[in-house]
Amino acid sequence: ADAFQRAGLLPVLLAQYAIDGDGIESRVLKQLVQMGKTSYIMAVLANGSDERLRGKFLANFGRHTDPQIRSWVAGMATHEPDLELRHKAVNIALGLPQMGGI
Repeated sequence: ADAFQRAGLLPVLLAQYAIDGDGIESRVLKQLVQMGKTSYIMAVLANGSDERLRGKFLANFGRHTDPQIRSWVAGMATHEPDLELRHKAVNIALGLPQMGGI
């Protein structure tokens, strides 16, 4: 994860994940999340990421137990400008089942 960050590859990885997140990008992000390497991912998501990226990451990783992800979801539940994403974040934060896809 540190090598990705130093090389400036995480923004590229996240941008590609937003466009076509069912390939290697998704697997790499899943591995980073499982390793607890989420701080830079959360920084990108919190600082001007596009709606598609936030929605896709929320759908795929929003229920993960990583504390930084949980904090990001809680922040989305109160501050997300897109009301549909905010509603989904509220449901995830409350532990309610997710209805429909993003």
